[in-house]
Amino acid sequence: MNLNVVFIPKDINFTPTEDAVEAVSQYLEDAVGDSVDFVDVGIAPRLFFVDEGDTWLPTIGCSSCGTEMQTHGEHADWVQAFREELISNQSLDLNSYSVAMPCCGKETLVKSLDFGGKAGFARFSATLEGADIEGQEDKIAEDISRLIGSPIAVVELVST
Repeated sequence: MNLNVVFIPKDINFTPTEDAVEAVSQYLEDAVGDSVDFVDVGIAPRLFFVDEGDTWLPTIGCSSCGTEMQTHGEHADWVQAFREELISNQSLDLNSYSVAMPCCGKETLVKSLDFGGKAGFARFSATLEGADIEGQEDKIAEDISRLIGSPIAVVELVST
């Protein structure tokens, strides 16, 4: 099965050196280049949102009150509008953007929300499009972690 996979640092404030970015790019070309349609490794000028590409995030954990909102329940409309805003509004400063949470009403920084590993924020990313690497994602994440010096999260996008 071909997947789109994005590897991002678990620490959203972490940005690797240019040498580390080049090392990751070379590693991916050597390790999985024949098994993917496209490899993109780089640093964005500002924090961006990465999600699994599905129309619904499975859950969002509120960092203000601890509520885990099920996105197919009472908060579904809010979650969908929130996700669309994160994706479509490229002018958002995700370091300072906050929203009133529907669970508790508190203003909460979006970068502090818990997406259960299905989404996140980053400046650095390594993207594999059309990848035939099922079952290798954790090993690749470990290798990238060693190269950049920071733990990596894996966000698998909708299968192609």
